[in-house]
Formats: sequence, structure tokens, C-alpha cells
Amino acid sequence: MVDDAPQIPSPDVTLRQLECFVAVAETGTITAAAARIHSSGSAVSDAVTSLERAIGVPLMVRRRSQGVTLTSTGQSIVALAREVLARATELESTARGDDRHTAPVRIGAFHTLAPTLLPALIRRFSAAHPEAEIAYVLDDQQGLADRLASGELDVALVYDLDFPLDFERVPLLRSGGVAVLPTGHRLAGRPSVRLDELAGEPFVLHDVAPSRHYVLQILREADVHPARIHATTNYDLCRSLVGEGLGWSLLMGRRFAPVTWAGTQVVEVPIEPAPPTLNVVVAARQESHAPRVQDLIEAARATSRELMGAG
Repeated sequence: MVDDAPQIPSPDVTLRQLECFVAVAETGTITAAAARIHSSGSAVSDAVTSLERAIGVPLMVRRRSQGVTLTSTGQSIVALAREVLARATELESTARGDDRHTAPVRIGAFHTLAPTLLPALIRRFSAAHPEAEIAYVLDDQQGLADRLASGELDVALVYDLDFPLDFERVPLLRSGGVAVLPTGHRLAGRPSVRLDELAGEPFVLHDVAPSRHYVLQILREADVHPARIHATTNYDLCRSLVGEGLGWSLLMGRRFAPVTWAGTQVVEVPIEPAPPTLNVVVAARQESHAPRVQDLIEAARATSRELMGAG
């Protein structure tokens, strides 16, 4: 069983071995890992072999034509290896009196939350820690959960709906659905709309979790049955389909910009009665107490307060 907190490696395990192991796990091949860490393929392979010998179990299966595949043990310790490397970097920088964020910080965000929250979060965090290297990735909820669990991400901006329970969650704000209509729609000029007024019209579904579940549940409870459904996993395509008059949509959160990528225009109209709202949270591994993670969480909270004040 792997302890929650990162453990100091035994004398037979070196940070270089862990660095090579993590690089191979993330790139999928010895060659790509060697290029990433500016080493030779043979040196990387030897380091991983030495790590396996020190631990006493195989960590990956090497296939000459297919790269490498982590064993179950390799999958279970890769997050711990990342954390040990990050803590070692922090220890070194603290001893030198350098900025505490010389280790890269890694942020994930759900697709529809990223345009609103991520730029302001990066700006705020970078202003406080100008030397920090920041990496970010967009994914669906399950992908972000998997990346958090593996240690690939430090934090993730997600909806607190159908998200695994074994992560720390810090509430940021609440977000609800709005009706998105083409500008020429008969209800586009209204201050609000009822869902039954849109019953029987074509609908454009943002077909990703948790949006899909949230929206379809609202339509079922309102007894609204669209004439037909256009489904897409792309948020901007969803808005563009509405802009072309192919249907209306119910989207989580507000985009504010009326112009779609296709150059057409849409109108966001509040729904009455208002549908249930969802918590937007910043999620992190419960055992992750690194300073960079706590600072990211605090920056996310400050960013959400700033956005709510602007709204």
C-alpha cells in the first residue's frame, strides 16, 4: 500500500531514476523521454532498470515497436514519483532562498470553464510568482480526474457534479444554465424565457459530461421534448449551430460574447424559473500539501471573487 504522503526514497533509489521513470511514463517511449530530459536512450533505460531493481518489481513493459506500457505497480507509483521530484525541487530552491515555485505548476480545466477562469487565474498566480513555470490542459471531467489521480495535474477547475469523491474540493462559485437563442428568434428580445415556450423546437446539445446530464435532466423535469437534437462535444460549435438558426441551446455558465466563431450572433436569455445551479470547484489530491498547490487554490479563490464582483 502506498502511503498518502510522499516518502523519501531509499538509498538505492535516486532522483535521477525517478526523473527518467516519470519522463518515460509521460512520453510513452525511451527515445522521447531521453529527448525531454536531454539524455541518451541507453542512460534512461539503464536508470529505469536500476529503479526496478531497487524496488524489486517491474514498472513497465518495453515493446520495441510499441514503446512502453506501465505495469499496475508503475501506474500506482507514478504520481508519488512526480510528487517526490517536485518536493525535491522545492527543498533545493528553499535552501537557496529562491522562489518556492521553481517546480512547474500544472493546472487543468473543464472546457467551458477555461475561457472564464483560467486566464485570470494564470495572471494572478504569475504576478505573485513571476519565476513559476505554468502548464495547463483542457479536458472533460473524467480526463481531469484521471490526470489528477496520476499526479499529472496539481489542481483542476471542474463542476462538482459526477466528479470522483476522493479529491479535495474548494468551492469557487455557482453556475447555472441559460437559454442561448439565435438573434432572430421570436424570444430573443425577452428579459427571460420559460422552457415550455421553447418546447417542440430543434435543440443543440453540448454533449459532454456533466453538461449532458445536467441539461437533459432539466428538459425532462420541464417536460420539454425538442423536435430534433443536434449534438456536439464542441462548445463553440454548439453556439455556432445556434447562430445559424439550427436550434436553441441550454448552456452552463455565461459566455458574454454575442458573436460566434462563425461570425453569427446569439443571445443568452435567463430562464424562469431558474434551473438548479452547480458548484464550480478547484479540485486537488487530498494528500497534496505542497506549497504550490495551496497557492494555486488561494489564487483560484481570489480569481472567482474577482469575477463575481465584476459580474
